[in-house]
Amino acid sequence: MAFTFSNIFTIAFIGVLIYQCILSGFQYSLNKQKEYGYYTAYLFILIVNFVVNFYFWLYPVITSNSSQIVKQIFGLPINFFIQIIYLYFLLHYLQIENSSIAFKKKVKQQITINLIAGTGLTIYCMFGLQWGYVLNGVLVVINFILYFNLYVLLIKTKLANYKFIIWGTVFIIVGFLINVLLTIFEATMFYNDVTIMIGAVIEIGFFNYALQHKMKNQESALLLAEIEKQKAIENEHRRVSADLHDEVGSALSSIQIMSVISKRKMDTDIAESKKLLRLIGTQALKMQHSLSDIVWGLRTDLNSLDDMTIKMEEILKYTLEPAQITHAIELDNAINDLKLSVLQRRNILLILKEALNNILKYADAATVHIKFKSENNFLIMAIADTGKGFGSGNPTGNGLKNMETRAVQINGELLVNSVINSGTTVYCKIPLQHLN
Repeated sequence: MAFTFSNIFTIAFIGVLIYQCILSGFQYSLNKQKEYGYYTAYLFILIVNFVVNFYFWLYPVITSNSSQIVKQIFGLPINFFIQIIYLYFLLHYLQIENSSIAFKKKVKQQITINLIAGTGLTIYCMFGLQWGYVLNGVLVVINFILYFNLYVLLIKTKLANYKFIIWGTVFIIVGFLINVLLTIFEATMFYNDVTIMIGAVIEIGFFNYALQHKMKNQESALLLAEIEKQKAIENEHRRVSADLHDEVGSALSSIQIMSVISKRKMDTDIAESKKLLRLIGTQALKMQHSLSDIVWGLRTDLNSLDDMTIKMEEILKYTLEPAQITHAIELDNAINDLKLSVLQRRNILLILKEALNNILKYADAATVHIKFKSENNFLIMAIADTGKGFGSGNPTGNGLKNMETRAVQINGELLVNSVINSGTTVYCKIPLQHLN
């Protein structure tokens, strides 16, 4: 082999491809991200393509049929298979599975077209039929038009990191067209002209930068998510402290005050002392329920809707049964495994408690029925009573305002439907997409 500039440059170029392929494969082994896997495969097939073509350029006088078939396949059809690997890389780099269904559909169509074109052209070359270059040219033009439509849609949708793909694809298309033109007009010029290899090096460097850019963005996103998680934990700690102070602290203070007064009245007013002792028992029971609710809200293993209804049964029992109000909870089996976040569980329970408090104060109801259902992509909790109702006017009061605030905090909406002498129904609607 003569050590010409073209030969040395080509060997160096293949060495760069091998280095980048090993580096990309190592990255894939570390992070298991599919875009690195497809990029490694893309580089590998480029290496095979350039090595085979370089061999045939060094030894152009080959007469065997099998060698001629290999030469034809690696001269034309292989480019379509390279495009297939690249398109799969595109799908995962842009995270299209979670973003644009329309763009994903077009990419899949492009993959199918390249697969058909590459397979058909390979069979055509294996039979040694004439006009292979013309057929390849027609397929390239069709492929180019489809690519143009694909990237027009990409620009319109503006997916994450799309600019890197646009510029990188410019290098690919230019290199692909130069490859085809040089192959059509003079096969040996492919390696005599180093322009395509320089373009390929630029493209590889560009996509390496794009992958590193995405990796840094993902690391930054993970760091921000961890910071937000820590903030959420701190907020939860503050909330629990406030709940303990407001509910348990106030209950303990009142118990202490009532116990002192009860002790003083024991000798002078037995009836009043007994009344205070009963109140102490009531406050102690209330504090017990409050502590139970706070501890339940902190548990992360009880996060299904089914777990929520079990807790609601407990609340209904100690809230409504002393007032001799019957109650029932209905839950569709299709949604009993829906997961809820800590904030969602807490706010739904607080909405229920506020609604029960209003029923006990104003409704004079005989029954309360709670139903959970899924409808039009919403989770709906309906709390219905058979009480007095308050007509069609907009209700006022801190209770309903508090419920509305709780619903908004979990991306939900509170609706109230009340008819005089027919009862009231409170609806809390939460989009399913916001659940946990």
